[in-house]
Amino acid sequence: MGLILTPSPLEAATFAPFGFVIQVDGRAGRRVNQDRALRLDGFGVLRHEAPANKPIVSLYAIDASKLPLDIALVERHPLSSQLFVPMQACRALVVVAPSGNDGMPGVDHVRAFLSQPGQAICYHPGTWHAPLFAIDEAAAFTMMMWESGTARDCEEFSLPEPLSVRAV
Repeated sequence: MGLILTPSPLEAATFAPFGFVIQVDGRAGRRVNQDRALRLDGFGVLRHEAPANKPIVSLYAIDASKLPLDIALVERHPLSSQLFVPMQACRALVVVAPSGNDGMPGVDHVRAFLSQPGQAICYHPGTWHAPLFAIDEAAAFTMMMWESGTARDCEEFSLPEPLSVRAV
């Protein structure tokens, strides 16, 4: 049996090594759009390497999953940040791992987070992550990243043993 994980709440500080969380969080903003909206800045920067020069916007319609579940594969996008914004209120399971010294996922340091309605995420370029899981009900996410049209746009790694994510 592989590693057993219990997801933590998705919080900006604990997710920071892997990317950033976007949410209305009480930070100071500025009024825009004829004072009808509050613009909140400073969540993070969308980054990409020069070979990834084609901006992509896609829709992910994700089937519902229930905890517990097993994860057998992780992926990364070494050339680009990858942003996921939920299109309706939902919870999502976010599983990430740092790169080890060999560039492969550091499975011993994998983290699982459970997002709440109103939270979006952006992975830093090169962050190993499991595919996103919609928890309890199907969900739709807008995804944005840059692509080069090469195999470096998405690198996958099959885990030697599945990770098991248990309910909170």
